[in-house]
Amino acid sequence: RQESGAAVPGLRSSGLASSVTDSTREPIHGLEHPVLMLTPTAIEVVRNITSTQGSPEAAGLRIAAAPDAPPDGPLQISVAAAPAENDQVLSGEGSRIFLDQQAAEYLDDKVLDAGIDSDGRATFTLAHQERDAH
Repeated sequence: RQESGAAVPGLRSSGLASSVTDSTREPIHGLEHPVLMLTPTAIEVVRNITSTQGSPEAAGLRIAAAPDAPPDGPLQISVAAAPAENDQVLSGEGSRIFLDQQAAEYLDDKVLDAGIDSDGRATFTLAHQERDAH
């Protein structure tokens, strides 16, 4: 397993050789129940990662708290064949994200962006959702 150094409180990759950073933006106002949002690029990268030949149709990118992690502790990223029993499932445009409860709570006001580095590995960036000033 490869882990990346990340500015986000301990977000780690598991099996994806991914890196994560955290940018600061203004949060979104007026959302009663905000959820993790994905940029179009993140949707495409997640779709590509989880739709490789031989992957189950229900596969997705799972973000979960590291074992025995405190509430603001490390998160791990892995490809999963299906969501775990209590995972929150986000899907759209052929991409699926599975969030365990702790990850869902931490990421509910974040935006996930992605890219591919020069070595062909997925990189993920988190930012706070921008909020409307109204």
